[in-house]
Amino acid sequence: DPYQFRAKMGLVGEQLFALSWGIDRTDMAEVVVPKSKSYSNSQVLPRDYKRKEEIEIVVREMADQVATRIRAHKKQTCLVSLFIGYSFAESERQGSHGFRKQQRIDPTNDTRKLMAIMVALFEKHWHGEVIRNIGIDYGGLIE
Repeated sequence: DPYQFRAKMGLVGEQLFALSWGIDRTDMAEVVVPKSKSYSNSQVLPRDYKRKEEIEIVVREMADQVATRIRAHKKQTCLVSLFIGYSFAESERQGSHGFRKQQRIDPTNDTRKLMAIMVALFEKHWHGEVIRNIGIDYGGLIE
């Protein structure tokens, strides 16, 4: 009964009921403009990483990949973000899944500068935890 879904869950319940019957009322002609755009890359590492040197290599490679993308779109970033996700065992031990740190910077798309900033963010906030995920995001984009 769709009315029971609506009574218990509100509008979302009604939408879920419709979707379960294959009904989607989305207006496909509506143009959606994102509020702000960013470029990012993240990856789950093939194994747990413990050595600082290994982790920094991955951070540099990912910083380079995303810098290449923003240059290809003729953009510069003013806001960088680094995500470090701990391994499952480390998450249990630490009581935390990792950390995300952001930093405002002068506009740039220079790979060397962005690599240095991301490695510095990593070094400042990493305290020897075993990691499994890394994510890099460049936001605050300008032409």
